[in-house]
Amino acid sequence: MQGAQLVDVVDCRCILGEGVFYSAGRQEIIWVDIQGCKIHTLHWQTRKHQTYNTASRICWLKECENGNFIAGFEDKICLLTPAFLTKTVLWTLPANAKNIRLNDAKVDRTGRLFFGTMDDLEVSPVGQLFALGSDGGVKTVQQDFVVSNGPAFSPCGQFMYSVSSAARTIYRLKLNASGNYSEAEIFIRFTEENGFPDGITVDAENNIWVAGWDGFGVFKFSQQGRLLEKLSIDVPKVTSVAFAGPDMKHIAVTSARKGLSSDDLNNWPGSGSLFIYSVPVTGIPEPYIIN
Repeated sequence: MQGAQLVDVVDCRCILGEGVFYSAGRQEIIWVDIQGCKIHTLHWQTRKHQTYNTASRICWLKECENGNFIAGFEDKICLLTPAFLTKTVLWTLPANAKNIRLNDAKVDRTGRLFFGTMDDLEVSPVGQLFALGSDGGVKTVQQDFVVSNGPAFSPCGQFMYSVSSAARTIYRLKLNASGNYSEAEIFIRFTEENGFPDGITVDAENNIWVAGWDGFGVFKFSQQGRLLEKLSIDVPKVTSVAFAGPDMKHIAVTSARKGLSSDDLNNWPGSGSLFIYSVPVTGIPEPYIIN
């Protein structure tokens, strides 16, 4: 990718690094290792890296405007303290949700939380995309995912981009101020060479950035869905991407070691690391969940 420069690598060796975002208030990059049951933080100025163990698989974290966090664990959503301690369980998967777990989540421009589920065996289209209401209830937005990833939201908040990873498809839905949305339309299809679309974000110029699982990089698309550039990374399992830093002119990219053989890890020893690049575009700060 023209103008992108690698500035740091955190050798955190995540089994399944995911859910990266930048907390402006804490000046930290925050991400999770789903399979490793860990929360990771990296302070922007000091580069101090810390880890916090969780009792079960943690799939994502999102920051509230009061400093608390809402976390998606494999089977429930919880309110956490700023020190990542559980305060309250907000929602749980139905008891009959066999082999289904939470996967990815994002906050829209108005502070609403959207989160997805997936088939833990990655075979059946039982995953859904939900919106979490202020009353703790959930509303189904999309269904029939093997693996739901994202979503992401355009800078103006008018469009939501939702990822069906196994189908190599990114959908676009139109949103309004009341949280209603249009039927999903196919927006981007990944080729086999690009791998499978995973985590997703947008920049201030309306471009869409997508991590490529088995794609060795991050792919940048225009707001019309045209592939513009690829940022090549020397690891196969690229999982999520977010803009970071006080000026939002860097990206943080997570990766995974899951599914790699010992030979693979010898060939790509950086697998599972967090990568930080300076880029010639500006991102958008991560919205807070409005409490």
